[in-house]
Amino acid sequence: MDVAEPEGSDVPDSSSDSGDSDSAIRGHLSQISVPHGPESVQLQLQQLMPQLAEAVSRMEVTNPEVLRVTFAYQALQRFGWVFRVNGDFYQKSRKSEKIRTFWSHSWHGSSWKKILTLIAYYNSRVAICFGTSVGFLMALLHLLGFLPGIIRVFAWPWAPFCIWSITLGIVVAALTLALWRPMTQVFLDRICISSDAKVKAQTILRLSGLLKESDEMLILWDPSWTERLWCLFELAAFLKSKGKTNQRLVIKPTVIGVVSIGCFCTFAVMFVAMVVVPIDNVELLVIPMSATSVFAVAVSYPACSMMRAYFRSLDVMERQLLSVSFATTKSACCDMEHVSSSGQPMICDREVVQECIRTWFGTEATFEDTLRSEVLMILKDDLCDKAFTREWTMGVTAPAFWADLDFAASYARIKMWDQATVFLIEGLVFWFLVVPPMGDYMIQACRLYRAQGSTPCREVIRNLFVQFLC
Repeated sequence: MDVAEPEGSDVPDSSSDSGDSDSAIRGHLSQISVPHGPESVQLQLQQLMPQLAEAVSRMEVTNPEVLRVTFAYQALQRFGWVFRVNGDFYQKSRKSEKIRTFWSHSWHGSSWKKILTLIAYYNSRVAICFGTSVGFLMALLHLLGFLPGIIRVFAWPWAPFCIWSITLGIVVAALTLALWRPMTQVFLDRICISSDAKVKAQTILRLSGLLKESDEMLILWDPSWTERLWCLFELAAFLKSKGKTNQRLVIKPTVIGVVSIGCFCTFAVMFVAMVVVPIDNVELLVIPMSATSVFAVAVSYPACSMMRAYFRSLDVMERQLLSVSFATTKSACCDMEHVSSSGQPMICDREVVQECIRTWFGTEATFEDTLRSEVLMILKDDLCDKAFTREWTMGVTAPAFWADLDFAASYARIKMWDQATVFLIEGLVFWFLVVPPMGDYMIQACRLYRAQGSTPCREVIRNLFVQFLC
């Protein structure tokens, strides 16, 4: 989240539900003026700095109104409308006693990548379960004769061939992925922070308290995240409030959503072609099979390229964490030279955040060392070893199993029970036992040869080489 301190002249007086220190701070802010020039204003702001930093570092939520959440589906409505347009979405939030997941992200990153990553993170498991359930149901309905099939000219000309499991499985999975309504209670700044200057000031003063009341922190990482002052502040507050034993920190590079959806689409297109194009008689089908093979290579190329890009993004993240420094971070107030659009002076976010870091960790260097050790360990563990789990691999390759359901249903309909059983067992064994190690091999190939080519031509050659290995 990228925020700036509220302008002093715009901060209203305190209310009865605010803490005493908040009241004093807002009172001082409202009294700041420029009778003796900018130097006098800066002196007043500097004198106020210790009180402001102390209020932030206490990690307390003195006003229940600022502790708000929204449902994850509300943030993803209309394909992430909240991320793509400016507006007042405060009505989508509600008061709560706890925050299930705090979303930390940079507004300088790609909105679409964040949206796809969140959709894949919250909806993919349900989508695959629904797609597989529909696949079984369609196979049963075809077996019982309730659903027609297609007549394949060069192969299987004697009976309708089932295509319903894979086609409707893909359709249902895609619709579920796009339309499912995850009910996780999350904190998203654009929804949960009021545009009212008074409430906004209280929320920013108590942002560390909101992180303390959060069970989990989800970082939607892109290269701009590590460069933003408030993003690092959120991470520092979360690490400090939870301790080493209770840290539930999830880091998702925003490219992971594109990779996951791209890989699923690749396997979907490949196995739809395998079901529709007959392959029973190889001698008659040299041309169709060759065309299918070329088609499979063409559609898998983008997935290979995206997977390699994913591992390159992890290299960027690691380099940024190893060289992270508050001195190089960016904040809105510094970009505006600490003068608001109305000409009023602004407190420097950097000085407030640095004072909080010194209060929590002793020195800035200690926190930076924590990033390089604890967070980097989480990074390597979650994003390299656990990002592409057995569950993830089975999810993106689910169309392969749905295709086997179509073959099994087609054989069962003509009473060839032995062949139907073979395809069903083969599909289950392939999906549960063969696909995961194959996926691991392909992922490691993309990781090993992730370096980008020096020219576009060499990059294409590298993608084709990794495809060949896979």
